Amino acid sequence: MNRKNFENWFKTQLVPNLPPKSFIIMDNASYHSGLLEEIPRKSWTNQRLTEWLKKKNIGFPEKAMKDKIWSIARRNCPSEKKYFLNEYVKPLGHKNLRLPPYHCQFNAIEMVWSECKRKYDQYISNFKGSPSEVLTTWERVISEISIDHWQEYVFHTEKVIEKAWEAIQVCDAYDILPLVITTDEDDDDEDNISDFSSDSDNTGEID
Repeated sequence: MNRKNFENWFKTQLVPNLPPKSFIIMDNASYHSGLLEEIPRKSWTNQRLTEWLKKKNIGFPEKAMKDKIWSIARRNCPSEKKYFLNEYVKPLGHKNLRLPPYHCQFNAIEMVWSECKRKYDQYISNFKGSPSEVLTTWERVISEISIDHWQEYVFHTEKVIEKAWEAIQVCDAYDILPLVITTDEDDDDEDNISDFSSDSDNTGEID
């Protein structure tokens, strides 16, 4: 999978089959996260940075070194990323929700996908695994995932999200007092460490 293939599937197969005002939940896979417009990075070559500045009609010294060019580009970078697919669905009345990184448990499709793979492994063992058999088996598997299954997975995911939200509220940083450690000249930690070290050297072991 890559960005080109995913965006083609998204535009030609997913979106045309969505009900009005659908809510599309996606993780942060790189091919989900193509930007509407690339944001300059320090790793870009000097030529690429200057081309971006020219495209934006942003002035810069013609013979400036890369550090100077990068500092100008960085000051003029957009403050917020705009994802291509987010912007694509807006005029169509849909909305994308991007999950936090490494939180796949917040997406019901993970359980659907797991069920699909289990069924596929079960059915494909009866065939030789030719391309046509693979495709036919996947079509069979997908057709067997019912609306009721989906709904159960969605309910389960909602409960997972609710529990996570409750845990976050309990651990709200505003309610946690800071831990302050003070030291002074009379602190005898060094003496204690010295005593511990000499005891360890004498006995040859640490209890």
